[in-house]
Amino acid sequence: MSQRRIARHRYWLTDKRLVVQEGLIGQQVRSVPLSRVVDVTVRQNWLDRLFGVTSLDVRDMTGEVGGPGPSRGLQLFDVTQPEQWKKEILARTGSVIATDQSQGRELGQMVSLLQQLVDRKAV
Repeated sequence: MSQRRIARHRYWLTDKRLVVQEGLIGQQVRSVPLSRVVDVTVRQNWLDRLFGVTSLDVRDMTGEVGGPGPSRGLQLFDVTQPEQWKKEILARTGSVIATDQSQGRELGQMVSLLQQLVDRKAV
């Protein structure tokens, strides 16, 4: 599950980001770091059901932190296995956050060791 394409709408999931490329003549590429994903919603209205189309709305923290109003987020259209995509995005979101936290702990330990070396040098 790495990439999907509908007309001029492509999206793919990496280990750090969710990327959406869209546009017929001019192309726009939008992405969101997985560490900033807040929610993934499966959307299918009556017209979508009629044509067998399911979409995902991915909401990130940009709107909550960056300014007033909700984030527009990313929209993935015509998702063939929406529940599986949702689970995969949320699972990778959790692993990215865990990795960031472990790197933060390691950085804190390095800073502590450097501080001890500086303190020893000063004495």
